[in-house]
Amino acid sequence: MIQELGEMDENSTTLKVAHLTLIQGVINRMANNSFLIKGWSITVLTALIAVGGALKNELFFLLTLLPIFLFWWLDAYFFMLENVYRKLYEKALEMESNDLKLNPNLVTEIDRNCICTRFDYLMRRAVRPLYLLQILISIFGGVIIHCFL
Repeated sequence: MIQELGEMDENSTTLKVAHLTLIQGVINRMANNSFLIKGWSITVLTALIAVGGALKNELFFLLTLLPIFLFWWLDAYFFMLENVYRKLYEKALEMESNDLKLNPNLVTEIDRNCICTRFDYLMRRAVRPLYLLQILISIFGGVIIHCFL
């Protein structure tokens, strides 16, 4: 009987570690996606500024705002998912091994007051500065083209 309890405890620990590893993998993928989105937004903005400078059309720089906002929205989405899975990881640490689930909605069911909307994540310090800087660069690029060329 004691040996069976020891095996059950060992199996539940192994299951819990595997579950936590799976959640950690999702967190890492969301963080990597957010990083890649930031890189792509800089690349696209640079390419659009180069094209706008070659065309010498200040209105073209207004077009650069669209991808900036799209990338900002997508980055906030991945950042929000990363935080949801971090909260799920914390909850999974407290759960029994037979209650483990990978459902991110479980976090909102457990703790509805802590989950922010995606609009809140748009203004987080991890997301906002890069995109505001890109907006300023885009606007000033159009002003410079208009005034000096």
